[in-house]
Order: sequence, then structure tokens, then C-alpha cells
Amino acid sequence: MKIVAITAYNRPTLLYSCLKNLSQAHKVEEWEIWISIDPSNVTNKIVSIIESFANQKLKVNFVVNDSRLGVRKNPYKLLQWCFGHEASLVLYLEDDVLVSSDCLNFSEVINKIPKFSSNYLCANLLTTTCNSHSVLCPPIEDYSKLKNILVKNKFFSSLGIILNKYQFINYFEPNWFNYPLNLRNFQGAETDGWDLAINDYLLSNKDLFVIQSIIPRISHKGIHGTHADYSFHQSAYSHVKIYEPCHNSLDTKQNQLSIKIIRREDVKTLEKLFPPYIKSYINMIHQFTDLQISSMEIENKLKNSQYINNTIPKHNDDADSEIQEFTLLQKRLKDMESRLNKKSIWIAEKVVSILNRLIGRNQ
Repeated sequence: MKIVAITAYNRPTLLYSCLKNLSQAHKVEEWEIWISIDPSNVTNKIVSIIESFANQKLKVNFVVNDSRLGVRKNPYKLLQWCFGHEASLVLYLEDDVLVSSDCLNFSEVINKIPKFSSNYLCANLLTTTCNSHSVLCPPIEDYSKLKNILVKNKFFSSLGIILNKYQFINYFEPNWFNYPLNLRNFQGAETDGWDLAINDYLLSNKDLFVIQSIIPRISHKGIHGTHADYSFHQSAYSHVKIYEPCHNSLDTKQNQLSIKIIRREDVKTLEKLFPPYIKSYINMIHQFTDLQISSMEIENKLKNSQYINNTIPKHNDDADSEIQEFTLLQKRLKDMESRLNKKSIWIAEKVVSILNRLIGRNQ
């Protein structure tokens, strides 16, 4: 069984757009759509919208929770529900997204990649970091040549997650309610998002990676959310243009075999195959990941040290040195996040002269 899992709360108009868009996806008749609704004063309207799509011969199941579970527990319960009913593959979405018309067959192709379960935490429908403004959106004229390209990296996004039962049981379920390190937010604020907990698990596991579509197959349309505001949305997603393929894209065995995963060790040869900005951006992805891992290692050491518990002298040289290094790494992370975001937007706007100068500096 293949399931599109959707969490919904308090936004009937956005859910309608999401389902309308999804109903036009290629092979949607081969998938079931399961929706978990957190109750609100517009629950009846949400249910009515869902039932209207069920009447259009979509395979729709839904449940209204007894009480509001929130952005952490609702998706967890939904995924448990799906995989508990023998789902073999799930595409997880929130109610405020739109997807490409090939997102479902793309998900099927991803799940057939050799060692997808053992080597990868999951896949995403776009290339971006966790809790990030930096969504890669190449010039739209390059979409067709990049449609089968995936980036292997240490990024994780809660947008458009492709995962199977093995990945949920072994990677997501045991770590969903772990609390991440206290300063995982780019601004240094404490946070407890499930996506950040999963991201910490990914960064701490050297043998596990994520693969992400290099062209956007999903875009975020909700300008107000629990962890996002209007300014974040405009900065992160206003430049994102969803790939719209022909319906036969990735629909044959020949096309399935043409999928290419760009690994870190491939970066040196990228300019022979792809536009030059791809190498520049992917170099920045890996630099950013290295900073994240270094920051996490130092923060973990600090968190577990006696210094944090105020049981050793304040002027302990080793602890002070580690705190200074951590502070510097946090600043570098924030600077790199800004660079990634600017790079994404410049690519989308096709400011070629600026890009060329940046690429020259980054190589």
C-alpha cells in the first residue's frame, strides 16, 4: 500500500488547494490519501472538503483527533497509523503545500534505489536544510536537464518526506521525541521541533544520509504557521517554482535507471555535467554540514560537561575555550545560512553576473 499522509489543522482553504493539486498528480489513483485532522472551529468545513474529494473517486481516509495533538504528535500518530496498516511507502505532506504532478511516481522511483532503506534516512522533494530559508531553486529553463538529479547530503527537511516502513521504525520512531541540543536554532534560541530532533540524529550518524530532489517538487504556501511567519515564508519560499513535467516523466524503467545521485566526492566533476552554479551550491551545502556537525559535537560536549552544571570554576581554560569555539561556530553557521539563502534566491532570479563572481570566490 502506498499512502500520501497529510496533517491538517485550522486552514481549510489551504487544504483544499493541497488536495486539488494532489488530485491532478500522475498515478494518484494508485495511492491512498490519509489525513489526520486536529480539531478547531472549522473542523466541519475541513471534513466537508475532504469528503468532496472522496466523492471524486480519490481513495481518502481521515480521522479527527479527540483533542489537538499539535505539530509534533499529530504527524507522529499519522505515520504510525499508516505504517501500522501495512503501508510500504509514504509521502508525508502538511496541509499548506503544493506538489509537482510527478511527485508520486518520483517517490516510487526513489524507493527502488538500491539500499535506499539502509543508507538513507529518507528523501525530500526539494533541496533545503532543516529550519532553513535556503531552498535551492535553479533557473526554470534548467529543470528538464536536472529532473532526475538527486543530491546526497546531511540536510533534512520536513517538506515532502519520502520514507518507507523500515526507515520509520528504525530512524524516525525512536528519535521523534528526543529533544535536540539546546542551541540547534540558527539564531541560538532553544527549540524542540521533531524535525530538529531527526536532524540531530542524522548529523550524529556518520553512515546515514538524505537524498533530495535538486529541483523543487514541492512548495510551501502557508504564510502563517506554528514555527514560521510571513517574513520567513517570503524569504524561504517566494522564489520557489515547482517542476511541472510531462505525465510520462520517470514512468519507464529506462528513465528510472537514469536517476543520478550527486555525492560529495562527485563535486569536482560537476562542471562537466551541470551548470556551474550547481557545483558552487553543493560545495556550500557540504561546508554548511561540516559546520553543523562541528557545532553539534562541541555543544554536546559542553552540555554533558560539569561546567554546564556550574560545578567547576568559571575560569576553567578548557571549558572557556570550548565555549569560545562554539560561539564562533554558531556565528559561522548563521553566516553560511545567509549565504545559502542568498545563493538560492540569486539562482532563481538568474542574476548571472553576480553568480559568476560568487562562484569564482567559492571555488
